Amino acid sequence: MDQFIGEIRAFPFNFAPKNWALCNGQLLAISSNTALFSIIGTYYGGDGRVTFGLPNLQSRVIVSPGQGPGLSEWVLGETQGSDNVTLLSTEIPMHSHQITGMNNAGTETAPNGTCYLSRDVRGGTGTIQYMQTGGSPSAAMAPNTLLPSGGTLPHENRQPFLVLNENAGMNAQALFGEILANKGKAVDVNTGALVDPLKAGIIDPKRVTREAI
Repeated sequence: MDQFIGEIRAFPFNFAPKNWALCNGQLLAISSNTALFSIIGTYYGGDGRVTFGLPNLQSRVIVSPGQGPGLSEWVLGETQGSDNVTLLSTEIPMHSHQITGMNNAGTETAPNGTCYLSRDVRGGTGTIQYMQTGGSPSAAMAPNTLLPSGGTLPHENRQPFLVLNENAGMNAQALFGEILANKGKAVDVNTGALVDPLKAGIIDPKRVTREAI
């Protein structure tokens, strides 16, 4: 499978093909991946001496760096957003909750699920009266008569998605660096012999032109 070193490609299976690595934020050794490190550096993690990181594209959407008209600037390696969000009171539309009562004499001695607040006619008896439902509420009550509601739990914040594995190209069947080091020859991964990469079909001739080898 011919690819550019550092290329990111999506695959529909749950493993990384040969010469690819999952873009899950893993750290790699610089000593065994010098070509890839020279391309992506430590934009995605690592100490830059022994290790470097691959981008973590789990639950992520790829965005190009730069700044579009009227948009924020995005820096290479920057991450933003969240899988889920808990709304604050400042983030929901302005609205009101009113509780209504009845300007009628109460008839019940205790509140229940079938009662409205109504006019107190206890007349010194010490028992507040409540009105049974059936009439039309006529006045809004003070807002602190309402109990709080809600569980303050986060809600799903992702767009509809189909799960694929993003992988970074570690090296092609023959690394271009190996071709240069071996004076135009590539190592056949099956036999270990040095061969002409074009005649062996290891790489695409057009790609050799693009890479200026």
